[in-house]
Amino acid sequence: MKKIIYKKTGRWIKRSLKPFRKIWPKNKDAMIGVISLGIILLCFLTYSPTISQKASTLVNGNKYLAFLDGLFNPFRTRHLLLHSNLPIYELKIKHQQFAIIENAVEEARRQGWMSDDLKQWANARFIYNGQQYNVKVRIRGDLSPHWSGPKKSWRIKFGKEKIEYDGQVTEEPIYFEGKRQINLIIPSDRDYILSYFVNSLMKQFGLTTPSDKFVVLRINGTIQGLYYEVEHFDKSLLAAHERPETTIFGQNDRAMHFEQYTKLGAPEAADAKYDIGSMRRLVDEEGALASRSMQVLLDHALNPTSENFKRARSLLQWDKFLAFRAITTICNTNHVRFGSDNLRLYYDSSRGLFEPVPWDVHLVRMPKEPGTIDFFNNHGTDEIQHA
Repeated sequence: MKKIIYKKTGRWIKRSLKPFRKIWPKNKDAMIGVISLGIILLCFLTYSPTISQKASTLVNGNKYLAFLDGLFNPFRTRHLLLHSNLPIYELKIKHQQFAIIENAVEEARRQGWMSDDLKQWANARFIYNGQQYNVKVRIRGDLSPHWSGPKKSWRIKFGKEKIEYDGQVTEEPIYFEGKRQINLIIPSDRDYILSYFVNSLMKQFGLTTPSDKFVVLRINGTIQGLYYEVEHFDKSLLAAHERPETTIFGQNDRAMHFEQYTKLGAPEAADAKYDIGSMRRLVDEEGALASRSMQVLLDHALNPTSENFKRARSLLQWDKFLAFRAITTICNTNHVRFGSDNLRLYYDSSRGLFEPVPWDVHLVRMPKEPGTIDFFNNHGTDEIQHA
């Protein structure tokens, strides 16, 4: 039976190549010219970042095209990552638990974003260096680049263990390398090396920076590829920097900030005026003193006067804020402007001051002229920057 199949396959290949055998001897020079032009055209196309990104999305978003891409690129293999000396994390997720993740992704695809109610946790085992941890995992990220393709961004939360002492049984949290939760983010979302590089600069200026590194992830034995690991905002982050465990503020924690889906307009700091959930509180979620101080910054955003700016400036760790803004300006980004959900402000209760925590800094777009910086890009500066 196998011999018959091999013969039929061989005859089919010969018939397929027959036209080329006739054309090649007669038009050898023309064929070489066409192939050369094709190579040159390919070089020009891949030089364009926009075209390259769309082509990469097309290939990676389809499992069959991704398989063919692997066949035609034998030297670009994920398995080489196993010999890269990077940490290799393994997740073991049972079929029933993985179904929870898949159902959430399907619903997110249908509505266009990953809302908070879809961020369902699944049980899993996390393995590193022979050590196993019981963990909870879920999809990380609101927008589709994090979960629409085969490679997804993840948040991993480490479990608790029961400890018996003096006749009492208590549950204590398990920490992984001093961290309670970690984020594994697809590198393209952090502009590959950029976030890691920017964080290293911020550390030099004394900012409280989440620990980060690059790792390799396997899920149920299948290599997922390279990931950017960054620590989540919680008490362990502040403890590692010997800082008071007080509030870290984020903004605009609501689905309607995806105006491209809802058509309801983008929210901003003005939302605080109507109390529609524009503030996200991390670590210390109560933080009454921190909340009152944050309101001073919001008052300036709502009513940017010179008097309000003086009050806002008096609550900012000014040297750290300027260092943060200098670097984000060089990166030409408004991705962490005041009023966006990526600006994180830590309230140091020992000083009564806010300072920025680096998070999701992007190189949004290069200026039109080399050697210049487009300070007023598509959204402009925020009110504090402008003042």
